[in-house]
Amino acid sequence: MDEPTVSIGLPVFNGERFLARAIDSVLAQTFEHWELLISDNGSADSTVAIARQYADRDPRIRVRVNEQNMGAVANFESVFRETSGRYFMWLAHDDWIDPRYVDRCVGILEARPDLVMAFAGMNVVDDTGRPFRHRTETIDGADSLNAVVRFHAILWGLVDPTSPVFGIARRSALEQTGLIRNSNEPDRILVGELSLLGGIHQDPDLLFFHYGPPGHTRRDNWAWLDPRNRGRPRLATFRIVRHQLNAIWQGHSRGIEKPVMAMDLITASLIKRTVGKVRAIRGQRESTSG
Repeated sequence: MDEPTVSIGLPVFNGERFLARAIDSVLAQTFEHWELLISDNGSADSTVAIARQYADRDPRIRVRVNEQNMGAVANFESVFRETSGRYFMWLAHDDWIDPRYVDRCVGILEARPDLVMAFAGMNVVDDTGRPFRHRTETIDGADSLNAVVRFHAILWGLVDPTSPVFGIARRSALEQTGLIRNSNEPDRILVGELSLLGGIHQDPDLLFFHYGPPGHTRRDNWAWLDPRNRGRPRLATFRIVRHQLNAIWQGHSRGIEKPVMAMDLITASLIKRTVGKVRAIRGQRESTSG
């Protein structure tokens, strides 16, 4: 196969329930010059068999199998390192994309060299695949030519980093980041890093489908990122701020821009942490009184 324009990395662990749907959505893309690398992380179900059935039918699909679960961080990084397209996107095994998704995002990036990432609005779906909530992140300024404006927009305007991190990005930009960090909210850290390198643009159409049924919450045990995390203190806010501060100081910004962004980051982190604690206390009081 010729060098693909877009590489799609699909890291998966025990994903037999939804994997075929995710792969079918890639095969249905109107943009056809892609490669798909499925990386199994030591699954104990029929994930590998399903993936290999698709790979046998389409040479654009490859499958790699890890003998044991090495954690999401290593698996997400491996699908990036072992692909070659000048554009790259991750796809979760339980999500899927509209047939126009890749075409639309690539078209945006081709038209605007100042952008490093493009993504689309998100449908949140239940167990049956029915959308029950829609999310379009209104991040005014995220596609600005000014790095301070972009970073500020992501810090204060990005509520849910799920849809941006599963957008399509320039490989050259991703190579300058830490990719998926071994930290709480690694998706938020990565989107923040990318905003320091160039603009991030959202297509308003709802072309991304994310599995998140009612009652579905983020994992409390962060060992899923790396098995070595088991028993380690999370230190969530500290890790997020540390990674983003490092990105700021190692970036290409000049003059007063770096300290301005650093202060913006610290301020946003303190305020959001305080608000989060207040909400948690209120929730506990309401549950107790109820």
